[in-house]
Amino acid sequence: MAAVFAGAARAPITSVIILFELTGDYSIILPLMAAVVISTFMADALSKESIYTLKLSRRGIDLNAGRSNELMRKIRVREAMDTRIVNVAASTTITAAIRKLQSSGPRGTCP
Repeated sequence: MAAVFAGAARAPITSVIILFELTGDYSIILPLMAAVVISTFMADALSKESIYTLKLSRRGIDLNAGRSNELMRKIRVREAMDTRIVNVAASTTITAAIRKLQSSGPRGTCP
């Protein structure tokens, strides 16, 4: 049961824990873990999708194509790069460094 669920859901640790909760028998840990690992590898070799991601991909939702991936395809590095570099000497105090950084303007945003 745990091996089938581990392969279908790609959740090997969850399936081991669920089986332990259901049976309360910890003497089966080694055969269980072996079956779960084999099932997970076999399922991954047969299909890259789990039962949950397969349903989403059939609806046209691609979880691998996130916003950050799309953003990196739309803009060039020179557009995203911030050339306003603030140099602080090693002998500068923390208070002076904080003041210099705060006076340099907002940071961490794309142009």
